[in-house]
Amino acid sequence: MKKNIALLIIASSILTLSCTEKADKEINTETTVKAEADSTTFKSEDSRAERQQILEPFKGLPKVLEGCSCYFGATEEDFKAETYVFASTLDKDGYAMIKGNMAKFRLMKSYSASANHSRKEYISNNYTIIIETEKTGQVDETWQQKGKLVLKHDDEEVFYIDITGECGC
Repeated sequence: MKKNIALLIIASSILTLSCTEKADKEINTETTVKAEADSTTFKSEDSRAERQQILEPFKGLPKVLEGCSCYFGATEEDFKAETYVFASTLDKDGYAMIKGNMAKFRLMKSYSASANHSRKEYISNNYTIIIETEKTGQVDETWQQKGKLVLKHDDEEVFYIDITGECGC
């Protein structure tokens, strides 16, 4: 009987440690991805021109976005002028102008670190867009947000830009 209890305790300890290690690896992977994204930015005019050839701003919202949605500009001025780099429904579809074509993205992952921070990952063909935002205010039924958009092509980061926008109905 004592042998069975000892074996049970050892097995429980091993399972607990393996789960903890797995959680640590997942957290470290997330941190690594975030650190890599933070280390890449375009500051030169050449890089800005390259970025504009891939992710292009578009004027107004796509017609399929009716009702509640999110929309983001590359700058506050762009946002106020209704010039966006990304727009989405609140639940599943996102849109961005990639190399001159409006691309539809499907929401694959959504994560909220807190009530004010969120991270959403959208996939379309060979591109992935990650939207990380923080709520900065609220006006009526819209929540103002600032954050960044990360664009990946075939799982390699192409660039990221700061974004300003809002979500609401």
